[in-house]
Amino acid sequence: MNKVLMIGLSVLANLSFSACAMKSNRMVKQRVLNEAFMKAVDKNQIKKVKNLVSQGADIELQNKHGVTALISAAWKGNKDIVRMLLAKDANVYLQNVDGNTALMEAAWKGNKDIVRMLLDKDANVDHQDKYGVTALMSACYFGHA
Repeated sequence: MNKVLMIGLSVLANLSFSACAMKSNRMVKQRVLNEAFMKAVDKNQIKKVKNLVSQGADIELQNKHGVTALISAAWKGNKDIVRMLLAKDANVYLQNVDGNTALMEAAWKGNKDIVRMLLDKDANVDHQDKYGVTALMSACYFGHA
């Protein structure tokens, strides 16, 4: 009976290890996919971004600074990427660590077309960052209003 129990425990341990290894492998693949996605967004590589999204890249992923692909693309003025992310229902309310949204970043940089796209998706014009600044205040301060 001890031999049967030992064999059973050994099989169970192997199955558990295999399941953990498979989960770990999926997590690594997802992390690599997401990292490639964020790099493609930063480099304004729309075809690559679309391809990575179709493979399952997380469009809501936030880096250690809270920056999403939408926030990054809005800041950089990457209209095609913003348009594509909004078509995929990217969350316009997510904030970076300073409390800035994609709308605030676009307004700060004077990316008017992107501001319009975000407003069409009901981005919050009254949202304030951690300093109490709104998108309109930033746009005015930097001469974009």
